[in-house]
Amino acid sequence: MKKEFFEEIINLCLSKGADYADIYLEEKETKSIILRNSQLDNISISKTKGIGIRIGFNHKVFYASTSNIDKENIINIANDLCKNIDNKNKTFSKISLEETSDYYIPKISHNSFSIESKKDILKDIDKIVRNYSPLINQVEVILREEEVKYTTATSKGILLNTNSMETRLNIASIAKKDDRQERCMYNHGSGKGYEMFEDFDYKKLALDNAINCIDKLNSVNFKGGELPVILGNGFGGVIFHEACVHGLEATSVAPGFSVFKEDLNKQIASKKVTIIDDGSITGEWGSTLYDTEGNKTKKNTLIEKGILKSFLVDELNKDILNHEITSSSRRENYRFAPTSRMNNTYLEKGNDNFEDMVKSINLGVYCKTMSGGSVNPATGDFNFAVEDAFLIEDGQLTKRIKGITLIGNSKDILNKVEMVGDDLTLASGYCGSDSGMIPVTIGQPTIKISKILVGGRDND
Repeated sequence: MKKEFFEEIINLCLSKGADYADIYLEEKETKSIILRNSQLDNISISKTKGIGIRIGFNHKVFYASTSNIDKENIINIANDLCKNIDNKNKTFSKISLEETSDYYIPKISHNSFSIESKKDILKDIDKIVRNYSPLINQVEVILREEEVKYTTATSKGILLNTNSMETRLNIASIAKKDDRQERCMYNHGSGKGYEMFEDFDYKKLALDNAINCIDKLNSVNFKGGELPVILGNGFGGVIFHEACVHGLEATSVAPGFSVFKEDLNKQIASKKVTIIDDGSITGEWGSTLYDTEGNKTKKNTLIEKGILKSFLVDELNKDILNHEITSSSRRENYRFAPTSRMNNTYLEKGNDNFEDMVKSINLGVYCKTMSGGSVNPATGDFNFAVEDAFLIEDGQLTKRIKGITLIGNSKDILNKVEMVGDDLTLASGYCGSDSGMIPVTIGQPTIKISKILVGGRDND
């Protein structure tokens, strides 16, 4: 679509009284290659194209989307949206758009990496996992690739053509011994093409998956209690992602739902805690060149040495919060209106080491890998499951334990960060919120929490 079309729609919305208007035109291609039970099970390809129009009026947001990108249909949608505005006599100045094109160019594009090479990786992983132990009886390996090309036009005068890219490897295995069965899932994702495989060892990932799956067969119950806990690096950061940073997004702060709504520039955490959200890290899973409001992504310091420095704020919440935008507007696809979201969120590394953390604990738990959980952003109360956990006794790791959960409060845990390691690692995941499911990076070094309620279970 030409620049004149986007200008026509934006100016139509402004002429009807909108305070702000934007258009998002998206074209997406997704491919999944699945190896299941040592057989190539499925290759699926999907292509979608659609457009979304959003207007803001008097701090209210109205949004509509369609896969029918016929000009007449889009004009009709824009007119229907504007029926929500009750200030149609508002004067406006006609705007012109300044067009920019800026694309991420992968070193090895999805289509240039042969299907045979992709199959070889899947088969190699399947073989490594199965060969580790006859107790592993099911293996599934998936390669998923996606590229989105999109155009964003806004009443701020932006007309941006850009793209985003994802490449992701998932490994899932099941081990069974007698009447005991355990499942392990490992993954690695990047905002790159197939140069992703130059940056990490997929064979090690496969072997780690197999080792962990077998080790979990020998895990035992642990009663739990209020104890010191070590949270492992990488995906261990999910507890801060969910329990803390969701409460810093404008979707929670602007309507007054967040437990942190009154805490800007206040000390809310241990001085050991500095939390960053950065959408501009080249090739990272949660990165984009621009957010979906057309702003260049950047590094945002959310908490600095325990002091809350910034929320994550988009265009339509900046005036409500009297806060600058943080280039954090994201969405799953054109069917969703964008809003403030995380990109790559991590706790900065410190100077402590894992061995000293373990030695400092007489009785506690090492949560090597976290799983899912839930949090109430209004109170900060959370509950998280732990995927891989080990008992610490007299300053040493002893038994592998199962059925562990962490129960606490956002503000409380932020103030109980006692030690921060120097082994910062980033991990890929997905995050669901008002604007859909998006790829995000979660990260932290290994940390020690002085005390938290550990939920467990008695021996059978």
